Order: sequence, then C-alpha cells, then structure tokens
Amino acid sequence: MGYVLRVRLASFFTGAATASFAGLYILHRDYKLAHQSLTQQGMSQLKEIVYVVYLGLETPPISILV
Repeated sequence: MGYVLRVRLASFFTGAATASFAGLYILHRDYKLAHQSLTQQGMSQLKEIVYVVYLGLETPPISILV
C-alpha cells in the first residue's frame, strides 16, 4: 500500500511541476513577444522623430529680414 501511495504522489508532483513549467514558459514567451512589439513600435516612432529633425536641419533657415 505504501508503494502505490508513493508512486501516486510522485506522479502527481511530477505532473504539477510539468504543468507549472509549461505555464511559466508560455507566460515568459508572451512577455518577450509583448516587449519586442513595444520596443519595435518605439523604435519606429524614434526613427520618424529623427527623420523630421533631420529634415528640419537640412532646410535652410528662413530669414525674416529679407
């Protein structure tokens, strides 16, 4: 009787550990995907800002006195 109980407990805890690992893996992957998406979105906005600043530097200043 003790052997069966021991095997059942071991298999239960093995299953619980496997399910926990799978859940943490899925959450970690989701977090990495969200972080990558936000970073990429921020980088595209940064590129647009830098481009606008570059265009502003490229154009000659307008003189009011002329």
